[in-house]
Amino acid sequence: MPAKTCFIISPIGPDDSDTRKSADDLMELVIQPALEKYRFVVVRADKIPKTAVITADIVELVQNSELCVIDLTGQNANVFYECGRRHETGKPFIQLLRKNEHLPFDVAGIRTVIYDLSSPRSVLDAIKTVQSFVDEFEKTGYTTTSSGASLSTVAEAVARIERRLSSLATSGLTPTSSGAGAVDAGATAIDWLRPPREIFLDAVRGGDIDKAAAVLKRLRNIEKTEFLAAAGILASAGNEVGSNELLDYVETHFAELDYEAFRIAIGALGRFYSATDREREGLSHFKKYIGEFIRLHKVSPDEEAYLLNQLQKLEFGAGEYPDALELSLKVLELAPNDLSYIYNASTVYRKLEQPKRAEAMVDRYMAIDGVDEDHLSHAVRVYIEAGNVDKAKKAYARLLTISPGRARELIAFDEDIRRALQ
Repeated sequence: MPAKTCFIISPIGPDDSDTRKSADDLMELVIQPALEKYRFVVVRADKIPKTAVITADIVELVQNSELCVIDLTGQNANVFYECGRRHETGKPFIQLLRKNEHLPFDVAGIRTVIYDLSSPRSVLDAIKTVQSFVDEFEKTGYTTTSSGASLSTVAEAVARIERRLSSLATSGLTPTSSGAGAVDAGATAIDWLRPPREIFLDAVRGGDIDKAAAVLKRLRNIEKTEFLAAAGILASAGNEVGSNELLDYVETHFAELDYEAFRIAIGALGRFYSATDREREGLSHFKKYIGEFIRLHKVSPDEEAYLLNQLQKLEFGAGEYPDALELSLKVLELAPNDLSYIYNASTVYRKLEQPKRAEAMVDRYMAIDGVDEDHLSHAVRVYIEAGNVDKAKKAYARLLTISPGRARELIAFDEDIRRALQ
């Protein structure tokens, strides 16, 4: 039985960096042991035996490997690009995320393995979970998940539909506007032959939000979290249909919603209200639903922190800074080491013109692995406002290392920062 290829899509980082160490740990402790019994050759970009790895090599592996394992930890831009390319192929993939990190909305509706390398037991759990995914792929095969219908079969079916449409038009009738056979706005005859999920994904990839919104109602019959993720994609883009579908679903299914489904809905609705500058409108819904959900369900501290942080962001967007601060501090009690929550508290303190407290929060997150260019840009500003130029210069030096363009932009458009760093 020939070996199969598994391509690892993950942040890699420079030699000896924390990112590289984490990537090596995940590959060597989880991925390789999990896949060994399935006869996979495990490949990562920096391990390809060539003098130089070019983009074409990576794309070929992303598109043609039997399996891709995708580590979304750190929300690395290159990882998300390659992740999107893999999703387009319809071939098997397994998404991974380090414990205590959150998924962005783009992939929030896709099952993801949460891993923890802090103990032998948690590593073993991660291996077994990965293997449970692979067991399913072994049964169903590693080809694309499309229907596999031949082009000639599809062409014949389209011809039959076109003839039927023509006869209806001649007789003065029109196709039904309801039920499973309804034609969606912007749909073509061939769309009748395709699952609504495929139509939706193609519309989103092509930027046709109206068409995606038109087919959304037909997705209510698919798996719950997939429907919520689809509605969430539209809501996050500021689409009213998507937000209304989410609100209606939460309202009518509230008693039976589990945490994962509720999290997807609340996260997307929060982005909708922020994108459309309707935070105050969103607050009335969030205060009702989030408080009640926490009261009725046995949520973990991390889960409660996530939900309260969504409410905090709307308070912040609505300019209710004292309320936002109260929620921010509550969130930090529940999840004290989450970098994004510490950052949020710092932004609230800054809005409340409390520079020293904002600085203390920045000091706290700067000691955590995973600080990105947004965190560093904010740190430079806060340190300068707090009168700590030495810390500002050190933060700027780190920013210059990981994102020279962002560093140059920072001093180009802010004269106070430019003068302070001279």
